[in-house]
Amino acid sequence: MIGILPTELVQQALVFCRPRDVAAFSQTCRQSRALVYESEDQFLWRELFLAVPFDDLTDSPDQDTKSSCDWKSELQARLRAETLVTLSYDDMRTRDHDAISNAFDTLTRVLNSTPPEEPKNLRWVTSTAARSFVFSDYDHFPRFLSNAQPIHQLLAFSWDLWGLNMSNGGLGERILDDARYFVYNLSKYSAKSNWGAFCWTNSEGGTPIYMANWEHIKHCVAILLLHGKDFEQPPHGLRHAVAYSAPDSHLRASDDWAGVEGVWLRDVCFLDYTTLFGTFTICCGCPSPKGSFPRSQCACVNYSLLCARYERYSSPLPMNTGISPHTRESSSKVLRVSRSW
Repeated sequence: MIGILPTELVQQALVFCRPRDVAAFSQTCRQSRALVYESEDQFLWRELFLAVPFDDLTDSPDQDTKSSCDWKSELQARLRAETLVTLSYDDMRTRDHDAISNAFDTLTRVLNSTPPEEPKNLRWVTSTAARSFVFSDYDHFPRFLSNAQPIHQLLAFSWDLWGLNMSNGGLGERILDDARYFVYNLSKYSAKSNWGAFCWTNSEGGTPIYMANWEHIKHCVAILLLHGKDFEQPPHGLRHAVAYSAPDSHLRASDDWAGVEGVWLRDVCFLDYTTLFGTFTICCGCPSPKGSFPRSQCACVNYSLLCARYERYSSPLPMNTGISPHTRESSSKVLRVSRSW
């Protein structure tokens, strides 16, 4: 009998259903499938999308106002991502890594497309990430990534945004120790890493091309947030990762899309290298063998975690940052930043 009802009436009824129920309805007959997936307009998909609820795609900071929104494809991508991101550790290992990468990339893309005012997307992103072992199971996270470097970087980037807050229940000191062991390991800094938190990717015209090493940055974030928890910290977390949510972001120059200009607080760590090289035995940065000193006391080239824990002095230093005139005038793809103290 539903086949004799006007299409608009059936669509209006389906609006009150969940997206997966609508998908089940579409499998009942050819006419139902055509109504759901072959309609000339996207009224049904738009209403299903907004009912989740998600933020209106037309309010996205990166939405081209001249192009139409593909509500169906976007909703399907987000529901597919929710399914894959919340898989168990064993199930995720057996899935195609490209599909897993696309799922986590979708979460990041949704975050980037979230409008700064009263965002609804954050509720879905937070709920989805909270049900993923990647952000809640600190032991399984590195094991899953051990043989998949591209996805390793992608998940480390996601972890930078919200993982620390979710996996910090009773594990703060351990996460901090692991972060120190990575960041203060001097063997991590070489010409191949451009002496920083970078990965060499390729060369162009004899000039090396680097990308951010998000695993390295993940450990830096852990040190800044956990070691400095007794000091005033800048706002962090998902709510503050939304585009244009920074104070006075609407006052930025049109060519300062990344929000480079302004005053930054730089956390500088003052290390006593005389203690490092005068007291401890220098080695390659490897973990201490079983039966010897605990890793937190390993006298290693990683600056010694014992020294890092009790003799680290830091102070936020203001740094005036701006885009150089040369960069404003050139069409170079590289953003050169001039720093004045």
